Amino acid sequence: MDATNDCPSCGAPIPADLASCPGCGDPLAGAREVAVEPMRQQALFAFSLLKSAGFHPILAFHDEGGEPHTLEAEEPFSLGGGLMIPVTTTFGVYVPRSEAEESARVLEDARLGGIETET
Repeated sequence: MDATNDCPSCGAPIPADLASCPGCGDPLAGAREVAVEPMRQQALFAFSLLKSAGFHPILAFHDEGGEPHTLEAEEPFSLGGGLMIPVTTTFGVYVPRSEAEESARVLEDARLGGIETET
């Protein structure tokens, strides 16, 4: 794997250990998605598991077009000014691409080990 890749937004090189672009600041330009969950609680569980394992996860929601938008894990989240979140909203957990393979393995091991993501 190359040490850098180019930002899809501005073309700046992004080192493998960074998720955000140092050129334009796109927070997910160098990130890889390692989990997609239908509920925020499940995504928060994956986020917390990866964070406690020493990874650098980023939480995001996917809009109707599937485009990810970063979220702060500690902040409340709602779309539409407090209305219910659409049923089709999914949440993703991203990591810098250098962490993608190992963090995906950690999440898979947790699922195989019977750790439930639902609260």
